[in-house]
Amino acid sequence: MNRVRPIFSIWTSLGLTASLVILTGLACAQQASTAREEPASQGTSESEVLAVVDGVDLTRSEVEAKAADDFEALRVERLQFEAEQEQKRHDALLRHLEEMVADKVLNLEAEAQGVTQPELLEAQVFSKVTEPTEEEIQQIYEINKNRLRQPLEAVKGQIVSFLNGRQRENLLDQYIEELKLKYEVVQKVQPFRYDIESQGHPSSGPDNAPVVLVEFSDFECPYCTRMNDTLNQVTSKYGDKVLRVFRQFPLNGIHPNAQRAAEASLCAFEQGKFWEMHGRLFERPAQLAPQDILTKANDIGLDETEFQACLTSGRFAGRVQDDMQDGRIVGVSGTPALFINGRPVRGAASVEQVSEVVDEELKMREDR
Repeated sequence: MNRVRPIFSIWTSLGLTASLVILTGLACAQQASTAREEPASQGTSESEVLAVVDGVDLTRSEVEAKAADDFEALRVERLQFEAEQEQKRHDALLRHLEEMVADKVLNLEAEAQGVTQPELLEAQVFSKVTEPTEEEIQQIYEINKNRLRQPLEAVKGQIVSFLNGRQRENLLDQYIEELKLKYEVVQKVQPFRYDIESQGHPSSGPDNAPVVLVEFSDFECPYCTRMNDTLNQVTSKYGDKVLRVFRQFPLNGIHPNAQRAAEASLCAFEQGKFWEMHGRLFERPAQLAPQDILTKANDIGLDETEFQACLTSGRFAGRVQDDMQDGRIVGVSGTPALFINGRPVRGAASVEQVSEVVDEELKMREDR
């Protein structure tokens, strides 16, 4: 069984979001993480001879052992692909459901008013679209000026069309939401989520908490410091209703001390003081040199000899890599990356944003 796999769970309310080609946009991507399986050798034997050199057999098991890293990379790539495909399938299902629900409530309202659906939309939505102001047009132009590379007058018509379209879509969304309330639409589509392993990893809170916050983080990342403050407030706010789990994801390419800090936190975890070390590491993320980490270990009362032996041996280096692979499979490529009951929350979310999802999860629990 895969240690990390895509699953679904319960959704509360969904708004109609129609497609819109806009002049501005921001695309963010992250990646995903792990399952350790032995390479499949279907219909073969480990003792199968693949080559003979000067009378000496080279067996399948010997070659596979040499190719272990390549096999691992292929396994991770396959799991990433499977997770991406599951999410795309879910997104397509959700998109078409939203369209069908919207069409249904619009037809019900049109019938109730004795008009056609186009007539209803014209009266209730499209007729309310107002022309954009010169200030709005100028603002969009300034944002996109470097890409457009044309004077405002040459692209003004495009900008007006974009702003009118955006307003039309917003008004349509609002109207659909009103009709969904009027006709008592009950959405039962489950949001896409991942089943991410939490047991055995540093955690804070009751194991049976209804909401599990799994964070992939980097002790040298400034945005992770901000997320740490957010999660401290969230866990204080919700108390025993949340379990907070920490997973390692050092961005070694840009943070030279992140790997050592990650291993140091696990060495502290071994002595039962992960969260104390976690707090000290995030307290001054710019101070993660070897001597700084040793000072922090002494400050929280770790056994210095055991801690140094642990850190020097690299005992937890493999475990950090396991966390990173688990993260990649569920879409993590940057930090912080938070999953609330498996639902991804990208970037350094605010207390309000995290609380909104936690509240949704708690309500889902009550409604079951």
